[in-house]
Amino acid sequence: MSYEASEGERALSEDVREIWMSLGPGYRESVYQRALASELRRGGKSVQLEVAVPIHYAGDFVGYGLADLIVNKAAVIEIKTVQSANDGHFHQVRGYLRALDYKYGYLANFGWSNATLYRVFLGGRAEAIRGS
Repeated sequence: MSYEASEGERALSEDVREIWMSLGPGYRESVYQRALASELRRGGKSVQLEVAVPIHYAGDFVGYGLADLIVNKAAVIEIKTVQSANDGHFHQVRGYLRALDYKYGYLANFGWSNATLYRVFLGGRAEAIRGS
């Protein structure tokens, strides 16, 4: 099943690509995280950085995850700086989705040769989002 990206998602993908083209590869995740937060705020979005996400097991609190970005209290964006995203990265996003009770979130990979934004669904699917 193919997924059609929304206008907002295509704009987010363009933001990710523009940040990567401006900064280039090689920085820590936190640099790209702050650049994306800055861009989103300029676009009027509410952005929280490094949000402690409570994790529960069998009704008991067992620890915290640390979500890179939460936008408008509705979407989680995880930042990576790897050659290519792998299943472990997508599982990390899905963990936050379960803990936050969100249906989907995003993985932004500022890779070595390009930047890619993926929409990650709680149900297990992940798809790259192309810009405008």
